Amino acid sequence: MDDHLNTLRSTNWELLNYFRSAYVTQSEQLQGLKSELFELDVKLEELEKTRNLYSFQSDSRRNIFSPFSAGASEQGKNQVLQTQLEELKSVRASLVQRIEQQEISLKSIREHIQSLEAANQCLAELSQTLPQEEVSTEELSTPEADVPDQPEQEDDPVLHAYRILQFEQYDRSQIAERIHTSLQQGIEGDRNKLEVLKWLIQSDPTRARVTIQELQDSNARLLQASNALIQELDQASTVVKPVWMAIEDCIQQYRTGHPECTIDASVDCSDYELKILPIITQTLLQLIEEILNNAFFYSNANKLLIKVYINSRMIDVYMNDNGVGIPADYLTAGSWHSGLHRLHEIVYLLGGKVQIDGDIISGTNVRFSFPICLDNPDTKPERTIENHERTIS
Repeated sequence: MDDHLNTLRSTNWELLNYFRSAYVTQSEQLQGLKSELFELDVKLEELEKTRNLYSFQSDSRRNIFSPFSAGASEQGKNQVLQTQLEELKSVRASLVQRIEQQEISLKSIREHIQSLEAANQCLAELSQTLPQEEVSTEELSTPEADVPDQPEQEDDPVLHAYRILQFEQYDRSQIAERIHTSLQQGIEGDRNKLEVLKWLIQSDPTRARVTIQELQDSNARLLQASNALIQELDQASTVVKPVWMAIEDCIQQYRTGHPECTIDASVDCSDYELKILPIITQTLLQLIEEILNNAFFYSNANKLLIKVYINSRMIDVYMNDNGVGIPADYLTAGSWHSGLHRLHEIVYLLGGKVQIDGDIISGTNVRFSFPICLDNPDTKPERTIENHERTIS
């Protein structure tokens, strides 16, 4: 019975993935057809305006007693334009028909996907109601050779601590690589320009002055990149805005950077004078930015919904996009250092919960919440001016 049920579930998943892939492909084709229709309408409008210039049905500039009439060349152009308009209108009618057929096909595929998802849910519930086979005690007592004892449960604190240490080491290595690459490229570029400068000082003073300016610009860019990395390393201590204002500023930056996407955001705060530890605010911004970056880079979404609820006890964030969704096995299929893995571990570290799901119809849904610590001025570490303004000069 279990084998038959597993076969049904496997076949159902294959059909579901097939229709999801077909839905994405046909959605892209439909978007292409609509773009063609838009371009065709623009061309039709231009041709109609041009044709009107060559047709003098009511020309106030001509006298009725004038012996001159419209030239043969003008009449010929009018006929050519009229022929082109008729051809384009015929093409437009055919294109509209294809778009209607494509929309009908997409609607049918969407219905198939919904039916298969419902069937998959029924099969999952059915598998839970079936009696499970008992495992013999001999199989349980059989020793496994060369298998070390490792935590296997997802809620094991040791396993989470191990992952968090991995993320910390990975972040350090990535920042070190960025610093090394930035410095190496800047120094090598300056060295090459200095070699050229030695020769230009004697042969071409004008070009030598230009090279000196290029060296100054290169050093300024290197200084700016180094200061940006230092600020990123020390960014937790530079957050001085209220949490709700910091979130709104962050979302506004994404609105400016992605004008093609509609971002509907709301931040509901029970107390707008609420003082939260800066590290909590910075971590919350990091999590929101991670989800937004994933939505723009992977999901191909053009509409985002963000809802943030903040009170004196916890922070609750809900985000949805209208993209292609997310696979159920994203944690096992993705690399261990991906942003979503990091999100899970950070929220776990804060004692919160994460839920991520979605499909091609509803998009991707992300919700996480965690308790917060208020900013206590008695226990807040001092921030000196030297620490706040730590940059390369």
